[in-house]
Amino acid sequence: DWTKVMEVEEQGKERERGLSDWWGNCKRGAGMRDREARITLCNEYLRNLTVWLYEEVVGRSWFELVVPSENDGRKAFFSELLANAPVTQHQENEILTRSGERRLIRWNDSVLRSAAGDVIGTASIGEDITAQTQALAALIESQQRLGLATESGHMGIWDFDVATKTMVWDAQMYRLYGASEKDFHASYPALLERLHPEDR
Repeated sequence: DWTKVMEVEEQGKERERGLSDWWGNCKRGAGMRDREARITLCNEYLRNLTVWLYEEVVGRSWFELVVPSENDGRKAFFSELLANAPVTQHQENEILTRSGERRLIRWNDSVLRSAAGDVIGTASIGEDITAQTQALAALIESQQRLGLATESGHMGIWDFDVATKTMVWDAQMYRLYGASEKDFHASYPALLERLHPEDR
């Protein structure tokens, strides 16, 4: 009857409102592209990240607007995504902001289908991992520098947990004491045994 039709229509509108709210408030970059990789939708987070206005991105080619020119593999990936029509794909790649700054994004890509089941484009949600990637790279570099410094200075690093009375040695400590991690358990009593009596 007509009442049931109205209820179904209202439920559909409610879902659309919920999707619209999620789309606008999502703290991830989200966008949609048609089969030619033209941008059909782009949420506020992604626009703020790339510093583009909505009217400047809709209808533009994703690859021409934000993908670095040397990253030609992204076009092949997009074509494969459409041709194979997988449920979702996960990948990381750089995008360019309006000023030319590069941001590393971890993407989740899905295909969009028409009511008939034909692939009509893609939907993507991406997390900006630029800062954490840079922090990890800086940490690894710092650890490498520390390793070179301790090795060249014939120094080792150890950590002692007062509460559990356990120790952690780095590789240089084992070398300095002529011990192997397999054969020697780094503990405070074991360390005392290797010290000169007057140094204990």
